[in-house]
Amino acid sequence: MKQIQQIEDIFNDPSLRVVGIVGNPNEAKSNTLYHLIDVLKTKYEKTSIFAYGLRVKVDGVQDIHRINELEIIRNSVVIVDEFYNFLRMSNRKSAEQAEETFRKVYHSNNIIILVGVPHNYNKFISGMLQAVVFKQSNLEDFIQRSSLQQFTA
Repeated sequence: MKQIQQIEDIFNDPSLRVVGIVGNPNEAKSNTLYHLIDVLKTKYEKTSIFAYGLRVKVDGVQDIHRINELEIIRNSVVIVDEFYNFLRMSNRKSAEQAEETFRKVYHSNNIIILVGVPHNYNKFISGMLQAVVFKQSNLEDFIQRSSLQQFTA
């Protein structure tokens, strides 16, 4: 797992493909996303941006609504706020579909940003992450829940 100094560094490292933003409820995870979108639109004007779950519509960001839409996106930044709901990780059959989708998406030259609370990151999802941005979180939420716990010590 790589360590990044500035959140904008996510876009400067071609090896980073799946990034997590983790934090307790109401800890400005969505505000962090809006900041990242501003950075992308300013520094990387030609980048295509797709998003699920943003509360505020942002010019230049295309909404996605279904997991199968995610599979056809190429050469873009994809933001999935509240990824647990989007991927329906609580449903075992949907979780299996999500795993298959991530294997496809991983090789599509996309940067995927998954946003959620600590207990959303199961073993499979946390194993896919190449970088993590931690917002305010409770240590208890990581313990015995996912491999993210190794980065909190």
